[in-house]
Amino acid sequence: MTMPAASSFPGRGVTVYGVAGLAVTGAYFVLPAGSAESHLTYEVLALAGLAAVLFGVARHRRHDVGWRLIALGLAIWVAGDSYWNGYRIVTGHEAPFPSVADALYLVCYVPLIVGVLVFVRGGRPRLADLLDGAIVGAGATLVIWFAVVAPVASESHSSELGARIVVAAYPVADNLLLVALIQLILARGFGQPALRYLAAAFAMVLATDIVYARARVSATFTPGAWLNAGYLLFYVLLGCAFLSPSIARLRSLSDEPARTISKYRIMALSLPLLILPGFVAAGGGRSPVDADVLAAGGALISLLVVTRLVLVFRERDLVDRARLQAQEQLAQMAYRDPLTGLANRSALYEAVDGALVDARAAGRAVALLFVDVDGFKIVNDRYGHADGDVVLRDVAGRLKLAVRERDLVARHGGDEFVAVMFGLPRDQAYELAAGLAARLEAEFARPFEIGGRMHTLSITSGFSVYPADGASTQELVDTADRAMYRHKLPSRPVLQSGLAL
Repeated sequence: MTMPAASSFPGRGVTVYGVAGLAVTGAYFVLPAGSAESHLTYEVLALAGLAAVLFGVARHRRHDVGWRLIALGLAIWVAGDSYWNGYRIVTGHEAPFPSVADALYLVCYVPLIVGVLVFVRGGRPRLADLLDGAIVGAGATLVIWFAVVAPVASESHSSELGARIVVAAYPVADNLLLVALIQLILARGFGQPALRYLAAAFAMVLATDIVYARARVSATFTPGAWLNAGYLLFYVLLGCAFLSPSIARLRSLSDEPARTISKYRIMALSLPLLILPGFVAAGGGRSPVDADVLAAGGALISLLVVTRLVLVFRERDLVDRARLQAQEQLAQMAYRDPLTGLANRSALYEAVDGALVDARAAGRAVALLFVDVDGFKIVNDRYGHADGDVVLRDVAGRLKLAVRERDLVARHGGDEFVAVMFGLPRDQAYELAAGLAARLEAEFARPFEIGGRMHTLSITSGFSVYPADGASTQELVDTADRAMYRHKLPSRPVLQSGLAL
């Protein structure tokens, strides 16, 4: 019998856990509402969720501080559930509100939020991440104000101040956690299943806590209500996130590249802009306080959006500038010899083609000098290519010293170089070309340092002049090349250092 690959079990674990979690959630609502059995069922699912979290952290990222903080926060969360469920099982009565469980629920948000932020570029989010999270967070804050805070304030007679503060604190803390998750999603993208499960889990808690707060304020909350489905599904989604193999790809990286503004990001940033007119259309802002909140929220969202647009334009300018620099570098690479920094053969032919057109129109001449370093192969064979490259760069420097500033020096290939003199008087072109050849002889009279010793290298040159020796670049190159080879000595080249090679 063939056993399934070990790598397939993590993927199957998500499915198995998800189906089992939904089954336990269904069983919770089959049992009598508020019974000890229902509380025990709730506790089983909470502990299963925590076990999935600890398993995922231990399997994939046990040494990552972000995962440790998240695991700690969820452990405190489950401890609050354990107190709440245990109180009912032991005493037969529901825990009072607020209680130790509520304190644990609120404390757990601190390590959760910090742990999530650690994953946003190693705890150092970019300005774009902060702005995007703030835009979505400002919109969610308006929702929380009108859905929870304002009703809690208006129902001040129905409960004590402490209870009302705890009720309002839940969705506020959920919102802060969701904003941190949004920054993580915007920095990492939404393609990883584990991240989607995490976002869905905490979004589920936020929505459930908003309804829970309204139910507490209006005194309509009852143990075992369908509202608890949100909290139970939270544990199902949480377990799926940490059992997903993609959780291993979430690491605390600070050097992640900036992501483009995708359609999902645009949708996420557009929703807060629709919240304000939505509340106005629904009749929100009737009281002076609500009107002030709407005005402040709208102004804040508008300011954040404008700031984000400015940042987008700046980022686009930086990208355009980088692209232009890259294009310039590519152009230089296409026309420059990488070893000597001189023009390469393509740049040479293109420059001479243009110079001939100008010379033809102005009645001027162009001189082309072909230069060959005698015996350079012997330098490579004796001292190696590294020293040979040093010699070629030195040759290039001496050629540039010999020509006029407006003239061109190019590497034709190997140890062959070409110097081009532009815009010469036709009656002086040969004389000026011969003068350049003489200056080159003088430059090469100085010894070269090769392999720690001083040596003298000889060169052979030949030149051609437009229009007398050719009407095209190729004709001038061929003529100068033939002239150079006519000047070469028939004897074996010698690298002069006191010893013949």
